[in-house]
Amino acid sequence: MSRFLSVFANLICMVFLLTNARVEAVEYDVSGFMSVGAGRINTADTKFEDYDNHISFDLDTVLAAQLDLRLTHKISVTTQVTSKGYRGNGDTEYKPQFEWAYLTYQMNTAWKFRVGKMAVPYYMISDFIDVGMAYPWVRPPIDVYPYFVLPIATHEGIEFLYNKKFVAFNFVLQGIYGEFENSIMADTLTYRMKGDPVKGFNVSFSNDIYTLRYSYLDLRLSFKSPQFNQLLDAYYGLGERYPEFNDIADAFDTGKESNKFQSVGVSADYDTWLMSAEIVEDRTKNNLSADLQGYYISVAYQFERFTPYLVLGGSTSENGRQLPDLIRASDSLPITGIDKLIVNTVNELGLYAAITSAHERTQTFGVRYDISDTAVIKFEVERFDFYHGDNGGFKTIAGRETPSIVWLYGLALDLVF
Repeated sequence: MSRFLSVFANLICMVFLLTNARVEAVEYDVSGFMSVGAGRINTADTKFEDYDNHISFDLDTVLAAQLDLRLTHKISVTTQVTSKGYRGNGDTEYKPQFEWAYLTYQMNTAWKFRVGKMAVPYYMISDFIDVGMAYPWVRPPIDVYPYFVLPIATHEGIEFLYNKKFVAFNFVLQGIYGEFENSIMADTLTYRMKGDPVKGFNVSFSNDIYTLRYSYLDLRLSFKSPQFNQLLDAYYGLGERYPEFNDIADAFDTGKESNKFQSVGVSADYDTWLMSAEIVEDRTKNNLSADLQGYYISVAYQFERFTPYLVLGGSTSENGRQLPDLIRASDSLPITGIDKLIVNTVNELGLYAAITSAHERTQTFGVRYDISDTAVIKFEVERFDFYHGDNGGFKTIAGRETPSIVWLYGLALDLVF
């Protein structure tokens, strides 16, 4: 059992004893959901996460069970265990893990407090991002909901929620403070990413038709990786003879600057029309994190059991800042012999680690068919257009060239129970 789960279990026992709750008085609810997704792309020249030109069932497949315990009329406990085919951190496929485990204290009708492991509220659908039944798409729009966020989608900490009715609108304010730590895989590199602290808030106004939401998060990130440690050692070693390389090594240092994440979302559910849009921005001064911008606009129309939908989106990712300039400037230093060979090798690795850019536009057309109140099936086709000479969020296969346009086909069966 992890340290967090051990502490959480002890906390529940303490609350249970302090409230004098009896086992037979505890109310509970067990629920679950499942998505079986399949997908492939139309080319063997590139790869998108787990998808290539062969059908894969892992990337969009998830099974989850949730237990809600009501200890008293003010105190409740929520736990959720998920089994996913892909987590983005190198974990074994379909290994069950605690996604959520938190205690809720409902102080009154307006104020609610939580402590434990919970979703980081980056987006409009962060609280139900894995529940495919809750939205029309095969997967949430990639330009705003990238897969690399999966390993840092939850935090361990505290939250408060304030809910108040103002005239015809419902006002919700949520604040969070906590931390997370997980591995992230990027090509052949594996990072250990830590967010400490993770803090922020989101606010939303909604009525029966419209929802407007704004989110702000401040994440102080640090990275650890055996590959980077070796790279830093090499630069500091060169810095003993050439001080310029100490500046490069210092620029690789992480955890000194915060990532500022913001998102704005709006949705409308009007009769048979479903519309939503989100725009996100992540700004950082860290050389190993990217400045991200993404958006999507989704329109769906429901008639009888069918819901066709169209999504237009786009995203850009830029990082590197002064680090690539420092590395390239070192190539002009008067270095010869074996030192020059070492510099060329180290700088090649340094540029690979420091520079990441992605520019893409997407168009998605799909259809959802409601089999019943608890089961739906979906199919969609997504087109990726790359520009600025890069490959968007795709990985180019060695020795090949990513085409400027790639098609991704997806099929999903979503269930709730």
